[in-house]
Amino acid sequence: MTEHDQVLELLPAFVLGSLDEAEVIWVVDHLTGCERCRLEAQAYQTVLDELALTVPEAAPSPELQSRLLARLDRRETTGPVPLRPAPPRAPLLSFWQRAGLFWSVVSLLLVLGLSLSNLLLWQRVTSLTGPAAPDQMHAILLSSTTAAPQASGYLLISADGDRGALVVDDLPVLPAGSEYQLWLIRDGQRTSGALFSVDEAGYGLTWITAPDSLFSYPEFGISLEPSGGSPAPTGPKVLGGTQP
Repeated sequence: MTEHDQVLELLPAFVLGSLDEAEVIWVVDHLTGCERCRLEAQAYQTVLDELALTVPEAAPSPELQSRLLARLDRRETTGPVPLRPAPPRAPLLSFWQRAGLFWSVVSLLLVLGLSLSNLLLWQRVTSLTGPAAPDQMHAILLSSTTAAPQASGYLLISADGDRGALVVDDLPVLPAGSEYQLWLIRDGQRTSGALFSVDEAGYGLTWITAPDSLFSYPEFGISLEPSGGSPAPTGPKVLGGTQP
């Protein structure tokens, strides 16, 4: 595996701040001379910044603040970390696997943010009382149906409505020769927004494609369809949601 490949694999953890000092120095040194990796790091950072806007601010408890300050004091006294070669890595993940890992960690951060802020964001997402703020990513909760009562999911739409991602969990494992299909619904017309599968735990993630702004579609639905998709829904609806 080349240095370039290793850095691409490390970028999600780099943006999330979960690398050790030596790895950070190594990645930063590579980014100074690699435009492709810089652009991908910027893309990850943009998504993370937009997601952070959806989480209400929450002040840390006095105990947590004391522990963090103590940790910073200890790190200041340890001195610089010597440079060392990049550690050996597992085989390179594909772009979609790296994106899935990134979104999995981001989803975890979102859940932690919800708990730290007394579930204020969850209440806002489920109530859906108003349109997205001009400078914020918009989250749309997807509700389960009788065809998949345990399933859950949400849509994330960028502030400009041009980009979106779909995250689902606990969907039934797909039978052979089938896929799940996301439908963008407007004026009774359905446009396919994505085809995707799920892993053995029913978890799946995919990017959304649409001919118009995602804000122009008031409803969304997911159905079980034959592999390759259908021009219109033919199978049971498993998740659905609406914009405010």
